[in-house]
Amino acid sequence: MSRLIGYARVSSKEQNLNRQLDELKKHKCDEIFTDKMSGATNDRPQLHRCLESLQPGDCLLVASIDRLGRNMLAVATLLDELDKRDINFRSLKEGFDYRSPFGKIFMLMAAGFAEMEREQLRDRQREGIAAARKRGVSLGGNSPIAESKLLAVQAYIDQGKSITAACKLVGISRMTWSRHRCRIQSK
Repeated sequence: MSRLIGYARVSSKEQNLNRQLDELKKHKCDEIFTDKMSGATNDRPQLHRCLESLQPGDCLLVASIDRLGRNMLAVATLLDELDKRDINFRSLKEGFDYRSPFGKIFMLMAAGFAEMEREQLRDRQREGIAAARKRGVSLGGNSPIAESKLLAVQAYIDQGKSITAACKLVGISRMTWSRHRCRIQSK
């Protein structure tokens, strides 16, 4: 019996999968795998688990082809691999069945557009960073942190709170605490 397996992906942990999950659940997927990482990387653990679970006759369903990846060659290779394994592929947004000749060419074009969109985003980001630097804007790096916040974290730690809990109470990240703690611990 063939199954409908869903895959959803967002690019970062801060992003939300709900819209994609709602669409996949509406189509009654037997199982749904999710990743919260860039589509530019092929090292996505849940995508690998998803692909390993697929059997001949199954169908892989995604909300949009760009959820499968942002690199046209990688997407084309993956779609070819699925076809060789007798696994169908459908993308809800593009609305084409990959097994038809028209569907194959359309999916590859959509993957190409997704890759182009990603490259354009990178270019705009680089241009924005260069323009900000020309204006003298400091980007990234260690921002100054008030010593009072560091002292507050240390006070919570001295009271028996964990570093994570103390940082959360003060409103700084654990990484910020780690970078700056030597300023107050040396006093």
